[in-house]
Amino acid sequence: MAVAVFSCTPPAGEGPNAVELNQNISFTLLVSDVTTESAKVTVTHDGDRNDTWYGFVTTEGNITGAVEAKVLELLSSGKISVKKTASTTVSLSGLEPGTDYYYVVFGLTAEGIVYGEPESVFFTTEDLPSAITYRENTAWNVRYTGEGTINGNQYDHTVTVNSTDKNYYIISVYTADTFNQYGIDAIANDAVADLEDWIASYNQQNNANITFSQMLYQGNGMDAFYLEAGESYRAVAVGAGTNGQPTGLYALSDVFTIADSGSDTEMSKEYSAWLGTWTLKGANNTVFELTLSKKQNNLSYTMTGWEGFKDMPVEVLFNEEYAALEFRSQLIGTYEFQDYGNGDVYMYGGAGGYYYTGEYLIAVAGQTETGIQMLGAAIDETTSFESMFYYVSFNEETGGTISQYELKFPGTLVKKSESSKISVKGRCARKERVMSLQRRLELFYPSGKKHKVL
Repeated sequence: MAVAVFSCTPPAGEGPNAVELNQNISFTLLVSDVTTESAKVTVTHDGDRNDTWYGFVTTEGNITGAVEAKVLELLSSGKISVKKTASTTVSLSGLEPGTDYYYVVFGLTAEGIVYGEPESVFFTTEDLPSAITYRENTAWNVRYTGEGTINGNQYDHTVTVNSTDKNYYIISVYTADTFNQYGIDAIANDAVADLEDWIASYNQQNNANITFSQMLYQGNGMDAFYLEAGESYRAVAVGAGTNGQPTGLYALSDVFTIADSGSDTEMSKEYSAWLGTWTLKGANNTVFELTLSKKQNNLSYTMTGWEGFKDMPVEVLFNEEYAALEFRSQLIGTYEFQDYGNGDVYMYGGAGGYYYTGEYLIAVAGQTETGIQMLGAAIDETTSFESMFYYVSFNEETGGTISQYELKFPGTLVKKSESSKISVKGRCARKERVMSLQRRLELFYPSGKKHKVL
C-alpha cells in the first residue's frame, strides 16, 4: 500500500544530519479492556530508537484515506506530536457504545513525512445494556416447514409463522450454535439490522423507496431461506415496530437439521463426472480454477474458485436430461471489504452493456462438438447473455460495482487432476448470516430487469 508524503520538507535521509527512514518498520497491535466507551491498544514495533510513529482511532474502514486525512489535519494544525517508544499501551476514551472502530498506526516524522506500511486493528465497543425486555409471544407458532410455495414459486426450505395477534414481526433463521452463543437480544438486533441493510441495498440498486414497515409480517407469514445440508438451525419471529426497532416480542422454532435429500440415492455417472477441479477459460482469456463438490446428490453442486475465492460458494444446478451444468443468478452473501465496508455479492449475467437483476439462467455448460463449453443462456428470442461476473452492491453513497474479472462466453472447461489445485488468498471475509431467498431475489426484483453498466 503506497502512502503519499505530505510535506515540502526534504525527506529524511537527505542532508548532513538526516536519518534514513526505516521503510520496513512493522507494527503489532493488540486490543484489550474494551468497554462501552473505552479501550486499550498495546503498540509494539520492530524498528530502532530513531523510529517515530503516530496512532489514532477512526470509524473509517478505508485505512489509506484515513491516514491521508489525518496527516493533512496534523500539518494544518502545525502540531505533530509523534511517539518514539518501541512498546507502549494507548488508552482510548470517549468512544460510542456498540460502534466499530479501527486503531491505526503508521511511521511518521515530526516534519509530517509518512514512511513504512500503516497497520490497523479492528474492534467493536460494547453495547449499552438493552432497555428492551424480551418475552416470548405465545401467539406466534414458528415452524420449519421444508418445501413450500410462496407467490407461486417453489422453495426447498421454508419457515412458517402462524399468528393469532396483530403484532408485526420479521422471520429469520440462524444456526443453533449462534443462538447458544449470542442469545435473543443480539439475534433480534441483528435481524432488524439485516433487514435494514437489505432495504438500503435494494433501494439504491433499483432506485426504489421500499420502507421498513412494508417488509414486516402481520398475521400468518412464510419466508424461504438458503440452508446448508447437515447444519442445525432455529427459526425465529422477531417483533419489530414500523419505526425499525425491536419490540421485545419473539418466538422460536424447535432446533431442526437439514438432511441431504440425495444421501440415499446412488450418485449417477453423469453427475459424478462433474465433480473435481476444472480450468475455465473465457473468450476474453479470463481464466479461473473452479472446484465442484457435491451439494445435493444428483441435483446440485457447490462451486468455489470463481476469481480465486474459496469463501464465496456458488450453487450450480445439474441438468440430468442433458448431463449439463446450469449457472443461475444468485446472492452469494454479505461480505466485509476492507476499504468499502459491507457489500452484498451477487452472481449476475450481462449483455449489450447491461447487467440484469432478478432470478434467471445465465449460462449452461456441457459437451459440444468442440469440447466442453460454457455458453450464455437466452434472454429473449434474439439476445443471449455474453458474460457472467460478481456484482457487489454497497450502500447508497458508495453504490455498486461489477468485478473487473468478467468472464466472456463461450468458455472452455478442461478437467484437472486433484494435485493441480491452486490456492488464492481471498480478499474479503464473509459475514456469517443466513440469507432470505424470498426477500433477496424475488419479492421485489422483476425478473430480467436491465441496468446500464456505468
